[in-house]
Amino acid sequence: MSTVLVVDDDAAIRTVVAQALRRAGHDVTVADSLAQLERALAVAMPDVLITDVILPDGDGIDHIRSVAARFPLLPIIVLSAQNTLTTA
Repeated sequence: MSTVLVVDDDAAIRTVVAQALRRAGHDVTVADSLAQLERALAVAMPDVLITDVILPDGDGIDHIRSVAARFPLLPIIVLSAQNTLTTA
């Protein structure tokens, strides 16, 4: 199966997503900040990145653009617990 990097500062969401992916047979690495995301990318390139938009140490959208520019073949799935288009 594939390797997935899950980034979310909400431990409950991070855990539920990671557990579901592991049950489906994927290898999962988790991170709770942009800094941890960068450390994880430096160690091993995942097959897929799943990330929250709002993280405690920076603008997730700008960082997603940066990651996509550096790794154009990396699929990125964006999550948000926000319930409006303005905040999501």
